[in-house]
Amino acid sequence: MTANNQSWIDRPTARWVAFSVFVAMLILLGVIHRDYLWTQPKNGTSAANTDYVLCLNERGSTIDQMIDEGVIDEKQATLFKTRADALCRTKFPP
Repeated sequence: MTANNQSWIDRPTARWVAFSVFVAMLILLGVIHRDYLWTQPKNGTSAANTDYVLCLNERGSTIDQMIDEGVIDEKQATLFKTRADALCRTKFPP
């Protein structure tokens, strides 16, 4: 093919424009999510809410007891534990 028969999208200028748009979108995403990407804990450690931990431990032990008794299987236990976590986070936000 000669240069005259090339489509405009196959030319180097079009590729540079596409690359520039890609880089601009990466920069835009970085600016939009900068708080999420570069925030650090204030104290260096995150202190967990003790009521939340107690709630989760209580519900987790109940679920473990149901597994030991054969009432539920591992798949159900995983589901119950995620629901217990959601309940405890609702009651006692960290």
